Formats: sequence, C-alpha cells, structure tokens
Amino acid sequence: RYGNLIHSAHRVHPGNRQPADDILSEIGLSGCKFAMYIGRLERIKMPDHIIMVIAELKKKRYDLNGLFVGDGSMKEQLIEKTRELGIEKNIIFVGNKDQNWIARVVPYASVVLSPHTGRALTEAALGGIPIVAYDIDWQSELIKTGKTGELVECKNWSAMADAVKKMLDDPLYAKHMGINVMKAALEMMDPVKLNANERNEYEKLFLRYYKK
Repeated sequence: RYGNLIHSAHRVHPGNRQPADDILSEIGLSGCKFAMYIGRLERIKMPDHIIMVIAELKKKRYDLNGLFVGDGSMKEQLIEKTRELGIEKNIIFVGNKDQNWIARVVPYASVVLSPHTGRALTEAALGGIPIVAYDIDWQSELIKTGKTGELVECKNWSAMADAVKKMLDDPLYAKHMGINVMKAALEMMDPVKLNANERNEYEKLFLRYYKK
C-alpha cells in the first residue's frame, strides 16, 4: 500500500480544493457530466473499455462525456474508435497532467472508471467521487459493491456501463459511495500508519540479522 507516496494535493478535502471551473471551461466540460479515467493509454490498462462504456450509455440516451487523463501508445487507436462509434465529440483526451491539476478536477466528475488502475485509484477515492472498477489485482480491497462503489467482473465493459447507469440514476447512492470510498481510502492509505508499519517490519528484519 502506497498511501505515503500519494501527492499531498489529494489529501486536501475535496470541498477545500481550488475550484476547477477554469480548467473545465478550457477543455469544454463546464457544466457537463463526465466520467473520468486516469492512467496510461496502454492495452494492459484497458482504456478502450471506457470508450465502449460511454458509447453504450449514449445509446441509452445518457448525456455523459468521457475525460481521459494520461497518454500512451493506444491514443490514436482510441481516437479512431470514438469516430467509429460516433462519440468523438463526447470524448476528451488531455494527455498527462500534474497532480495538482488532477486533484482539482476529480471532484467535478460524475464517476471515475477504473478498469485496471494503480495509484490513481486511491487519488480518485480521495476525491470523494463514486468509482466503478473491474475486479482485478488489488481493486477489490478498496472498491466493494454497495459499500464503497461498484466492483464488476473484469473485462465486462457492459457490466461497467450498467454500474455507471446505476450511479447516474441514483445520485444519492452515488454520493454515499463517494463519501464512503473517501473514508476507506483515508483509513487504508494513512501515511502515518503505513510509515510506522514499514519501520516496524525493517526493525524486525534488522533484529533477526543482528541476533545471528
């Protein structure tokens, strides 16, 4: 657990962070609902599944845009995919952004989508925003359906779309999931506790070595 590696900007309560109205206006998302993805645009991270989710929700007449924060070898492929599905106007790629930028924007998202995320999952959670994630790697430790978000079968983008729909249809539920996941992340990724745990484990190792 790398809570002691999370940038300090993410530890500021969402309500106390610098507003992002200027950023949202600049990228064309002012007053818009959007799902946010934070991560590398590489096949292992499955960013193309986000495109499928947005396209599926558009078919069901949901007015939801997609914001991609990050870069990678799949960018041109993803752009082409948005054109094929007729959602190029609903998807915005902003490339890599610094942690202050991300921390400011996250609280404005309607939902964060995490097919396969590392540190960014914690950053999103600390933003107090509802999260829909695949059940892969460590994500189930933080995201628990009905408690701290929606955890769906890995690679099942259709189930991810349904979970996003659930969040959009029930704003109160989504709000509770955002609050709950923030509390869980603050507890799980407490840097003071994690630093203490690391020191304790190293001390145990040193004691074993010197006892010999």
